[in-house]
Amino acid sequence: MGDAQSYKDYIAQLPEEDSPEVFGLHDNANIAYQKQESMTMVTKVLSIQPRVSGGGGGGLSPDEIVLEKAKAFTENIPANLDRSEGLKDLFKTQNGLLPSLTTVLVQEMEKFNKLLNLMRSSLDELV
Repeated sequence: MGDAQSYKDYIAQLPEEDSPEVFGLHDNANIAYQKQESMTMVTKVLSIQPRVSGGGGGGLSPDEIVLEKAKAFTENIPANLDRSEGLKDLFKTQNGLLPSLTTVLVQEMEKFNKLLNLMRSSLDELV
């Protein structure tokens, strides 16, 4: 019997993955397993990928759909928040300092503006 820390230390030193020998298997069993898992993942990714028809049915290609969505998102992103458009009383200083809630508001406005700018630049790069 030991303390909780000794158990944690013992568990931390255990390997994250069990080797095939633990189950009585050869090392190649792990290679075969990893190959099978890789193939399963590739098959899943390919199965959900949109199909492009060459029949000229008039539908949009996946790239055109993404381009349309990116342009629509870009148009719907609001303008950056501006302190000058807010309530004037909210941003008045007291003893040379902003009230604590106003300070938090200003910080959140800066974060939100950074997010808006990142969204715009990401969508521009996508287009």
